[in-house]
Amino acid sequence: MAKADYGKVPEYLGQVKEEIRRENQMIDAYVTELSGGRAEEKDSMELMDEGERLSLLRALKAKWDAVNSKYQRMCHQTKLDTMGKIKRKETFEKELDALEADIKLLATRGAIGIAN
Repeated sequence: MAKADYGKVPEYLGQVKEEIRRENQMIDAYVTELSGGRAEEKDSMELMDEGERLSLLRALKAKWDAVNSKYQRMCHQTKLDTMGKIKRKETFEKELDALEADIKLLATRGAIGIAN
């Protein structure tokens, strides 16, 4: 406590803080540049017409039926004794979940945008 520079911030910490501040500014500028490009992409979206939405919805439901029938055949097996059977079942479940989410999205009557 008897030292002259006791309790004072060392000079090198000021230099480190300045370097960190400059790096943060560069990162912020880069992120701003990237988000500016995304704003242009949003402008280039077009709306999906009703006929296209309905045909896509029908196709998704048909695919869901096909995957579901394969899944149902596999579920009636009482033994899932190999890794292949387990992985196949998990793959069917994930695919069915994804298809259900897409069907739910397209089933809503709101406007749906398509990126160009």
